[in-house]
Amino acid sequence: MLSRELNKVPAKRLRGKAQVLESHRYCQVFSELIRGHLGELNAFTTAACFEPNEVIFSVGDPPDAMYLIESGRVKVSQLSGEGEEKVIGIYQRGDMVGEVCLCEKGPRESQAVALETTNMTSFRVNGLLRVLQNRPEMVFSLLMVFCARILECQGAVASLAFDEVRERLVKEMLRLSEMPARQPKSGAVELPVHLTHQELANLVSTTRDNVTRIMNEFRKDGLIAYGREKILIFPDRLENYLRKPRR
Repeated sequence: MLSRELNKVPAKRLRGKAQVLESHRYCQVFSELIRGHLGELNAFTTAACFEPNEVIFSVGDPPDAMYLIESGRVKVSQLSGEGEEKVIGIYQRGDMVGEVCLCEKGPRESQAVALETTNMTSFRVNGLLRVLQNRPEMVFSLLMVFCARILECQGAVASLAFDEVRERLVKEMLRLSEMPARQPKSGAVELPVHLTHQELANLVSTTRDNVTRIMNEFRKDGLIAYGREKILIFPDRLENYLRKPRR
């Protein structure tokens, strides 16, 4: 049954040169398996609600739980010693965060923050591991999540090494546009979370001033439209932008 479900998960797709996030699809499969075994997991689970900007877990916290997002969106990031932020990813309903707790022996090296009102189910690691010992189908599905996350990290490293900031920014906006969002008019997609220019800069490893300048250029060229409360992108135009040869 599990293999049939995983076969329904599409192979990695590309939008222009932008990698579409794959771990969400595998997380959905794993979360369905978890829900099917909630009777066994109830003793190790806790439901929690986090308000916008509330910290779910912090750098230095013990890696004692993983979290399933029931509703809302979560930002996961790492911090430098000077407090600079590098956003690892933005996750939504059906995704898991904090799953590296199954591997870590020391304190957490990342933090998770709710971007909006977010409901989550947390699973204590010790209890989950005991259940996994007798559920090979869950272990295999969780392995697929880890593999997908590794591929995403490899893609991010390659983008940092080979892409210019403009290309990285376009790819991140295209990736975010894959999340459920309103489509206010033909050809446009509203990004599902409002990100400041500083947060976009943290996603693509550049400065806020650089992002502001590039976003203004994109808006002037008709690739995007934005105001204080939302960002609209035109995916087809951004994909065409990625296909154009660079000087």
